[in-house]
Amino acid sequence: MNPLNDNDIQYAGHPEQAPRPDPLVPEPQRRPPRDPFRKFRLIMIGAGVAAVLVIVVAIVVMTLARSSTV
Repeated sequence: MNPLNDNDIQYAGHPEQAPRPDPLVPEPQRRPPRDPFRKFRLIMIGAGVAAVLVIVVAIVVMTLARSSTV
């Protein structure tokens, strides 16, 4: 069994004559680049949720404080 194929033998010592990849053939699919603002958006959404929770807790505490003094 010969580990060399015909191209290896034909172009041995002359790699510049070896066939080049076809430029019209599309390259293999790559992962799309990550969105650079994804982490920023997640932080802003988390901050918004935290702010709403703080406001709700403040309203509940103020309501309970008012009802306990009446």
